[in-house]
Amino acid sequence: MYVEYLLILLTLFVIYPSIFQVIFNKLRLSNCRMRSVIEGYYEHRIAIVIPIKKEPISIIEEQIKHLQDLIKFKKLNICKIYVIADEYSTNECELIKNKFSILENTHVICREKSQGIKADALNYVTERISTNDITHVLILDIDSKIKSLPNITTEDAIVPNWYPNSKVWTKFTIGQFIGYTYLMKVLEGLYRFTHWIPILGSGSIIRLSSLKKVNYFSNVILEDVDLGLKMYLQNYKIKYDPNYIIEIEIPYDYSSFLKQQYRWCFGVGELVRIYFRKFFKNFKNLTILLYLIQYLAHFINLFITYLILILFILNVNISITTQMLIILFYSLSLGIYYHDIVKHCLDLDIPVKKCTLCINRVNMAFLLGSIKLFIAFLKGLFKKKITWIPTPKVIYFSKIEFTKYLNEFLLVLATDILFLIVLLNFVTNLTLLINNLTMFLFVLIQVIGLNWSFIRLLLSHGFTD
Repeated sequence: MYVEYLLILLTLFVIYPSIFQVIFNKLRLSNCRMRSVIEGYYEHRIAIVIPIKKEPISIIEEQIKHLQDLIKFKKLNICKIYVIADEYSTNECELIKNKFSILENTHVICREKSQGIKADALNYVTERISTNDITHVLILDIDSKIKSLPNITTEDAIVPNWYPNSKVWTKFTIGQFIGYTYLMKVLEGLYRFTHWIPILGSGSIIRLSSLKKVNYFSNVILEDVDLGLKMYLQNYKIKYDPNYIIEIEIPYDYSSFLKQQYRWCFGVGELVRIYFRKFFKNFKNLTILLYLIQYLAHFINLFITYLILILFILNVNISITTQMLIILFYSLSLGIYYHDIVKHCLDLDIPVKKCTLCINRVNMAFLLGSIKLFIAFLKGLFKKKITWIPTPKVIYFSKIEFTKYLNEFLLVLATDILFLIVLLNFVTNLTLLINNLTMFLFVLIQVIGLNWSFIRLLLSHGFTD
């Protein structure tokens, strides 16, 4: 009986992100008022800070061209540009300085050694900028582009609307495009409800005096989300501007995607450890926690599959009531979420069939990487250290590399072995199969989905088809 209660609780945890996202997407369209700011003209002097670490020169050249156009048409009052380059050789550093020399008031700072995280690079620059010269800093990733401008007034930070882009459009990158654009709607709804939003790591504009007061960026992996939490808890004004568009580059294949998500899951673990008690201070703070830990749902879903398989091996029956509740919860949540995603796709002029295939490709990636991402979360939670690695941006199509996906293969193999043992057990105990037919079909779908995801991963060279 207690195991069945556990199954139901875990099922609720798995489905809550779907309902959570739908609710806050709808809240975005409600009559809830955005936090107001005083409109009008305010003098501002902006310094752009661009951290780079082992980025390809071609990406750097693209950013220089973009900044040239930005300065040429005086779209922002940009006073200075700081580029902090970590872990480049002397020759590479000189090449980067030469490239940026065509831009006025640009300072390139090269460091052969660093603490290995982005926050260290950002603090190295921002701590040396005087508030007498600069009023705001704009943190910009080397592969991000400013597509529209914010109205800077009295707020302490302005968070942009991320618009995803890719050099190559595949089912996987289109799926991420759908996911990112939907996420920004969810974040807008979350902002309306809590007045909190993560200070996104590329494109956010932060008042320098306020940044100094909160002691700059914390030395954590998700320094941007942490800064948003610090400012929110200290009642600083954070403004989300959906009309301020920053174009970001999305990962092009499974390996790049997993490296990005691994870093983010580790960062979430750190933030849960740091702010755990504060998350339970009130309902709005708890809502922020629920937003952050959505990653865990993929692992819990896999854990439920394993738990049911083990129960079958031990000849344990699951009551009809529990079986029906699990199926009902899954069906309702996925149905509601799918309806909302399809509506979002139609708004983007993406056909339903294409939308389904593309979103499913991203779900495959999360399913295959779920254990690795859960381990990353635990590492962050228990103060383990990882090196901050930028998401790879060079497009490289390789042949099928079986050893490259050894972890995923072992995951599939372990699942298949458990499932095979269950089948053998059912041969000798047909009554168990009949009594648990609903749960068996549920597990069968999960196992088929996992195997098919791994096959597609191999055949598509890391989801690059």
